Amino acid sequence: MNPKAIKTLEFDKILNILETYCSTYLGRALVHSTNISSKIDIIQKRLEETTQIQELIIHLGNIPLNEIKNISSSLKKCNIGGTLSCEELLNIGHILKLIQDLKTYIKENKYLSNTDILIYFNNLLAFKSIEDLIFTNILDEESINDKASSELNRIRKNIRQKENKIRDTLSNYISSPTYSKYIQDAIITIKNGRFVIPVKQEYKNNIKGLIHDTSSSGSTLFIEPNNIVSMNNDIKELQLQEEKEIAKILFDYSQKINSISAEIQSNLKNIGQIDYLSAKAKYSLQYNMFQPNLSENKYINLINAKHPLIDTKKVVPISLEISINFNCMIITGPNTGGKTVTLKTIGLLTLMAQYGMHIPAKSNSTICIFKEIYTDIGDEQSIEQNLSTFSSHMTNIISITEKADTSSLVIVDELGSGTDPVEGAALAIGILEYFNELNCLTICSTHYSELKTYAMSKSNILNASTEFNIKTLKPTFKLRIGIPGKSNAFAISEKLGLNTSILSNASKYINKSSFDFENVLTKISLQQDEAEKIKKNIQAEYSKIKTNSEYLEKEKLKIENAKETLITNAKSEAQNIILNAKNEMNELLNEIYASKNKSNTDIQKIKTKINEKTNKDLNELTKLKSIDSNKVNVVDIKDLTINQIVFIKSLQKEAKIINITKKDIKVQLDNISTNIEIKDIELINNINAKKNSNIKFSLQTTSKNIPTSINVMGLTVDEAIYEIDKYLDSAYVAHLGIITILHGKGTGKLKTAIHKYLKDNKYIKSYRIGGYNEGQDGVTIIEIK
Repeated sequence: MNPKAIKTLEFDKILNILETYCSTYLGRALVHSTNISSKIDIIQKRLEETTQIQELIIHLGNIPLNEIKNISSSLKKCNIGGTLSCEELLNIGHILKLIQDLKTYIKENKYLSNTDILIYFNNLLAFKSIEDLIFTNILDEESINDKASSELNRIRKNIRQKENKIRDTLSNYISSPTYSKYIQDAIITIKNGRFVIPVKQEYKNNIKGLIHDTSSSGSTLFIEPNNIVSMNNDIKELQLQEEKEIAKILFDYSQKINSISAEIQSNLKNIGQIDYLSAKAKYSLQYNMFQPNLSENKYINLINAKHPLIDTKKVVPISLEISINFNCMIITGPNTGGKTVTLKTIGLLTLMAQYGMHIPAKSNSTICIFKEIYTDIGDEQSIEQNLSTFSSHMTNIISITEKADTSSLVIVDELGSGTDPVEGAALAIGILEYFNELNCLTICSTHYSELKTYAMSKSNILNASTEFNIKTLKPTFKLRIGIPGKSNAFAISEKLGLNTSILSNASKYINKSSFDFENVLTKISLQQDEAEKIKKNIQAEYSKIKTNSEYLEKEKLKIENAKETLITNAKSEAQNIILNAKNEMNELLNEIYASKNKSNTDIQKIKTKINEKTNKDLNELTKLKSIDSNKVNVVDIKDLTINQIVFIKSLQKEAKIINITKKDIKVQLDNISTNIEIKDIELINNINAKKNSNIKFSLQTTSKNIPTSINVMGLTVDEAIYEIDKYLDSAYVAHLGIITILHGKGTGKLKTAIHKYLKDNKYIKSYRIGGYNEGQDGVTIIEIK
């Protein structure tokens, strides 16, 4: 992309802002080294990566990135056998820790899978052992831990012992009655790396030793007594050993770094890419940007697009669509009305998208991809070349005509200005004709009325204008597509108070066709305003309909959920009724079997109780059953009447009919009215409920009509257990004693389930697998209590 367009459209300022969102020097370098692409696959990948990392940040929070040092020279040093300093090792350690933090961060990712950005995280190689080694043993930029090696630990221990011994010896001098009077201050200090004591100048001969230094006044001499010289020498030797051991340790660590140098460099590339993408994502989130759609067919559709360098509180969004049928858009309107901002917004957002950034426009906006963008915007008068404003612009236009082709975007502000209006307008039309034939996309602004009429005479040139509020005498900065703008010179002058006689006289000098044209523009503008109002009303109505539709969907979902709950509760209640009935019946039956001495009358009373209880439970079950079965399937429209209560199958709820047509039925459901198809309606019928209420139960079971075996082969586990449960009730009442269950061998699953059921059944005294002549594993023999 040519540098002139980048500077004119101020894309360099966008990059400077983007740079501030980077955390590392690696990300900042990528901001300025990444090129503006014209290949749609590359641009699409960049945009998708920005979107993906944005989603990651939204779900997991900001990526744990922080500033790191440039370690390129350190890696080169250890590569040629050099030794890294403590500071250099710590810098590398911080990078290794950052890698570990990024690996930990991405482990929490449950939102993105198989996405492009994961490769940057997955390719990071952590070296936890080396990281721990550095931070454990390198204490700061100048210090190493004693335990970095056993030899270093031994040497430093000896040094401390020697130093303590020297301190004890020198303390004797300071505290001794004999020598204390010779001492200037009761302190032990170090001069030239050796322990000394401060002695008064006049007593220098009273303490034998080596003089290492003198105070600035000359009154104090720093003397190393003779009896500690050998110990100071020992310390000096140990310190040389210490330096040697430290050098050895640092060299060893440097070699470890060198062994992973290639991996570290690869990690740095991935860190830079993550930081760079994170910066684009954070910039996008900060300014509410979105990923645009891409087009290669000269199609642009910007929805509420904003210039990113204008204060968000002041910028007015623009919307425009340039379809593939147009090669040019001409924008007209008053000065300071937003024409130049519109041109720059289109160009700048195109550069941002082709760079791989989100744009400050609503989602579903579309940006066209261009190989080059050429601009002629603003006052580019060249004093050095002694060119006028017109000459400067024309020189630039000539350069554009020589370079532009069908894949170019040409943006020109005030085309043909700076010279005689008649000639300027003619030149502008000629230049637009050239670009039109070239088949490139041209967007320009102008004040010339000739260009407005020229655009209206061409099917592939689009008129647009910036609005101006006559009442306030201020531009609205809104862009109107499809109609040219008025100059408003007379209206503005009148509003400002210019004498009406002057205006009347001036109007005589306006060409009648021009005057008529301006009047037509006024009518068109008014009609468009009216159309906009109608459009807004339609959108408002649509929004209401959509809201009501969503409400109905929610209500339908509530009804569906209520239906499920109702059926579930009914089944649960039915199950409880059955279980309670069985328990009560068993208690009554136990009374019968325990009442050998009772009269037939007493036994008959107990049987009557059982019949009454059973009939009561059956009635309860019938009511529950009516929830699902109290309907008739066949419905004829002739059977339906207004205010009739019917059952809606899809909603599983009753509703009242309020209107009937051939296609559908309108019903009232709670506070909602809706249309229902006839096939979705069932008539409510209470006959079944009445019939079922007459069901009676009598205890007539005897051993004569109960078989001594039951066959459940081919049934599922649930079906088999249900049948066996009913059979055992009857067998127990009939006192069968020994019964047989035929379940077959198969996989053994059915037999296992049956045995598990029999184990806890209170009717069963014992059970076993069948014998040789009884069916073996295919049957179970049961003894009833």
